[in-house]
Amino acid sequence: MNPAPVLAIIAAVLVLPAWGDHGCGPGLEPVTKLADGSPACVMPDTVPVLVERGWGDVPAEGMHGMQDVAFSESDVRDAVRGALAEYARLGDGMFETVTASAAGYDASSPYVFVLRGSGEPIILAHGAAAHTVDTVATPLMQADRPYRQVLADLRAAGEAGTWIEYALNNPAVDVIQAKRSFLVLQDGYIFGSGYYSESPGAGIMGLQLPELDLTDEERRWLEDNPQIRVSYDPAWPPYEYYDSDGLAGLPTYYIPIFEGLTGADFVVVPTETWTGALDSIRDGSNHALLAVGIDEERTSYMAFTEPHTSLTWNIVALAGSEDPRPLEESSVGTIKNYAIQDWLDANQPGVQYASYENQAEAFGALSSGQIDSVLQVWGVAVATADAELRDFGPIGDRLDLAVGYPRDQEVLGSILQKAVAAVPEEARRAIESKAVFDLRVTDAERRWMAENPVLRVAYDPDAYPYEYATPDGVGGMSAQYLRILGDVAGFDFEIVRSGSWDEALGAAREGEADLIVMAVETPQRTAYLGFTAPHTLDDWNMLTLGTEPVDAGDLASMRVGVIKSYAIADWMSTNMPRVSLAPYDDHAAALGALSSGEIDVLVDSFSLAELVARGMGLEGLYDAGVIGEKVELSMAYPRGQEELGSILQKVLDTIPEEERRMITERALEDAG
Repeated sequence: MNPAPVLAIIAAVLVLPAWGDHGCGPGLEPVTKLADGSPACVMPDTVPVLVERGWGDVPAEGMHGMQDVAFSESDVRDAVRGALAEYARLGDGMFETVTASAAGYDASSPYVFVLRGSGEPIILAHGAAAHTVDTVATPLMQADRPYRQVLADLRAAGEAGTWIEYALNNPAVDVIQAKRSFLVLQDGYIFGSGYYSESPGAGIMGLQLPELDLTDEERRWLEDNPQIRVSYDPAWPPYEYYDSDGLAGLPTYYIPIFEGLTGADFVVVPTETWTGALDSIRDGSNHALLAVGIDEERTSYMAFTEPHTSLTWNIVALAGSEDPRPLEESSVGTIKNYAIQDWLDANQPGVQYASYENQAEAFGALSSGQIDSVLQVWGVAVATADAELRDFGPIGDRLDLAVGYPRDQEVLGSILQKAVAAVPEEARRAIESKAVFDLRVTDAERRWMAENPVLRVAYDPDAYPYEYATPDGVGGMSAQYLRILGDVAGFDFEIVRSGSWDEALGAAREGEADLIVMAVETPQRTAYLGFTAPHTLDDWNMLTLGTEPVDAGDLASMRVGVIKSYAIADWMSTNMPRVSLAPYDDHAAALGALSSGEIDVLVDSFSLAELVARGMGLEGLYDAGVIGEKVELSMAYPRGQEELGSILQKVLDTIPEEERRMITERALEDAG
């Protein structure tokens, strides 16, 4: 998709005046936007990403961070294009020519290499190291994103190609450095070339990994066991599964990370069923399961590291289903040997459940009406079922996924625990979301993301705690959702500053913004905006400085204020045309009018207005009643940009309901 660190928190791109006059702030570097020549200040890690994507360029004095590197991106691209031209002329006969040239390689120009275009990256030709032909290009398996994602990006990009970053020893200086390579997939072969950078680089899966503090005993164990055999569930998407590109899900992130931390080779051993994977740990034929639920029954033969992923079991039914009956009175499906069965047996023995071999059987039974619900993790249900589903909430204990290993392998367990602990909590959450998103995104959507790496974001500067202006761009819930968009889909952001919500909508209407994070869908706005499903709910309230409830039917005889261009103003104009509305530019102006007696009632969200009132020192704000429809906040995007809309929705689908509540709670705490 892109060479950005997929697990890094991507900061917003802040458009500032020309750096020649004002300079970029601390920790920011200059970039020129190619679309219009205007300057922007961005995080240092973002500079090469934007240059490679064709979004921007670096001022001459800032190329490659003013580092003395041998080759540029254009040199590398030209080398690959030249190799493709030779391939068109000679066919795969050019592979021998490329490898033969390695004997005389003098580092005056980029060398090219050719890899097998499916499965592991087997080297077929190499212009600088002939001895590597027919071996696996292991560094590419420990790059800035899973290699299976690189393959998907290559298929989606076509002749446009993609970039990848990984660590490799630079023989010129005998130092391990970040290497950035440009790759193009053609006729089942991958043609590539690259350059070394003196920067630390993106790291493995976007992480700069520490050196593990291993004991002498642990080092000896790794010397005696250079390969760690890993088994997995072949049919538990999106967290763990097998497809035409091999193992997928969480292990594709954790295996390269653990290999980088331990130096061991994690070898994947296929199994046909989850039961078979568990048996391979029970009989000691394999060393580890990388995503196994911590379960009492399994402790007789398996030990666990600390959890790296925490999920919930959910009661999943078909969309449109009525609220479910108690499980004891309904038909329930589960998957054989899943931890939720043990929980039901111990805590709700009256529930009679049907046990299915795999997800397809269980959700097939749900679709055909054989059962009323399936007890499954929501992300798995969304990824597996063909039908539209409804989540009726959690059940049972949390499903904590950890690395499991044979109970008698204590030294191995200690090594694995240290490896898990080295992965930051925020990175673990991003890995989980990426696994869900990667399964659902299409090739067309990957192409759209590659062609549109930066989204212009408009926002309400005065909507505490939802979103508000900060010195760095935007705060509140919007900032948290933008972080998730950056982590999961790899977007960078340009903040479109505006003085009011009305101006923000105007920017979207005029095509000057690609995204509004917190917007209510209205008939008026659908003329120029598309909307995702709502991600946040609130109420519209009638606010006064009194102590008595207000009957909405009495508003026609009262002086009523609203915030200009808020959805409730559109709703009241349509549904309560006899009510005369006084529009105000922002909350402070509207609350000031309420305080002075200019209006009797302000119709607004109490959670927003109360925070502003507190900051103004205005006391006694009273919620006199709810009015209108729910405040359903969605992400909005330009009408007609269906690929973007689908991408945004798929990212939102990776966020569990519990995390959405936490986003709201954190925003309230920060704003308060």
